[in-house]
Amino acid sequence: MQENIIDNQYIIISLRDSRKSNKYFEVKDKKENIKYTIEVQKNFDPNFIVNEAKINVSLKGINNPHILKYIGFGGGPIVFNNKSKKNKLFRIFENVLDFDLFKNILKIENGFKERYAKLIFKKILLGINGLHKANICHGDITIENIFLDENYDIKISSFSINVFKDENSNLNDNSIGDKCYIAPEILSHIKYKGKKADIFSLGQLLFNLVTNLKGFEEASENDIYFSLIKNKKYEDYWKLEKFSNINISENFKKLYLKMVNYSQNERPSIDEILKDDWLKEINELNEDQMNTLENEIKQEFKTMEAIIKN
Repeated sequence: MQENIIDNQYIIISLRDSRKSNKYFEVKDKKENIKYTIEVQKNFDPNFIVNEAKINVSLKGINNPHILKYIGFGGGPIVFNNKSKKNKLFRIFENVLDFDLFKNILKIENGFKERYAKLIFKKILLGINGLHKANICHGDITIENIFLDENYDIKISSFSINVFKDENSNLNDNSIGDKCYIAPEILSHIKYKGKKADIFSLGQLLFNLVTNLKGFEEASENDIYFSLIKNKKYEDYWKLEKFSNINISENFKKLYLKMVNYSQNERPSIDEILKDDWLKEINELNEDQMNTLENEIKQEFKTMEAIIKN
């Protein structure tokens, strides 16, 4: 039986996930004896090396505890389950615990308690802020791209990251994200500000974290939920039957609506969100209180992981 290996260097421990265009493996480097996550491209993309060179330069300088660390990229043969393939392109990242664990925990919990969600979301904000400070926009912020590392801490995936400058971006909306996370200016195929588009996606992610629901399916007039947001009919929005059984705070509602504002210029920056009233409770915790909350959330993750795997 052939050894499962990538590029004659990375021993495959397991197949972690298989998606439409990529497969993700947990591997161990034969030389360094370190575990990594490797994303193998299913199809050969002639633009891959050019794009990766840009990502390599942009992301390698980012050392943020909540951004999945990008190690580099390469190409070579892969042997898996006694099948050999030549010249596969791949990306190398720090190792993650489980690709679907965070998403599946959310499903079981029907949304996190707001107190837990505040700390989780703050970590996500700090991660994306690290990109924004480097003038990089993520462009694919979804619940599926939030992972847990081996210490059950938040890691934002950069697997599908779009490295582009903030001003006057103009990406094809088919190239990024689930439709419910895509800002209306992108759906309208007009020039947009990448950071403000990320804020919009973060707003939808926040709603998902707290309620395990989508605030709307699509940011357009065709969506009855978003049309109420666009026209600032907020009381009517919260009276919709879909939201009748959810228990959320007024500060949460206010922050969410600011983040998914139809006008990109009216959306807050991450620095402004971090100072928002909804996060005041977390911002005022002392070190001991923060550690206690961290441990509570970690234990919650472990308990839910056990339920999922059993």
